[in-house]
Amino acid sequence: MPSLHTDVRRGTGRPGVPAGELTPASTIALRTGREIPVIGLGSWMLTSHTAESVQHAFEIGYVMVDTSADYQTQAGIGKAMRRHDLPRDSLYIVMKVEPEEHGYHATVKNLADLKLAYADLVLIHRAPEKGVGEKLWKQLMQARDDGLTRDIGVCSYKLEKLQALRTPRVSCPRYTSSNGVHSATASTCWATAARNRWCCRPIAR
Repeated sequence: MPSLHTDVRRGTGRPGVPAGELTPASTIALRTGREIPVIGLGSWMLTSHTAESVQHAFEIGYVMVDTSADYQTQAGIGKAMRRHDLPRDSLYIVMKVEPEEHGYHATVKNLADLKLAYADLVLIHRAPEKGVGEKLWKQLMQARDDGLTRDIGVCSYKLEKLQALRTPRVSCPRYTSSNGVHSATASTCWATAARNRWCCRPIAR
């Protein structure tokens, strides 16, 4: 899962590790200071034998699992976690909320489906058709502040919407948009170079 505003300096996380040495447990550091695995299990369309598939992923070393309510995999992922009986802090769970949902309430519901107390990362699943999701973002900030998730971010935002989300108009106390995460598809089919450069630029403190 490519992430926005990761700290890729040598000695922070595992940014300089040759590809041959990467494992599902390899991590890179986010600007919040927490780490995110560089490889994870996506659960889209994994509606058959979900718990068994996720449990097998845990057994072979995967620690990050990505889910969303509309994937209909959350109950199975939660079951796999309980079956495998791994310490919660050894896993990295990514959830998504939809642009039309209330961010805080959706986070609570998704956690209930998983039977978890918190997620490691909650993302806005996609940019809303109108606006940048300012209200939704602030709802996720509240969920983070209340301990329901450790980090928050967005998925597949275009460059102009990422830039708009970072404006002072959207910002509010206890928030710096440089600490967000952006989950995006890496593809040669889409022109993402400008967005990637913007995401990786140094952030003034």
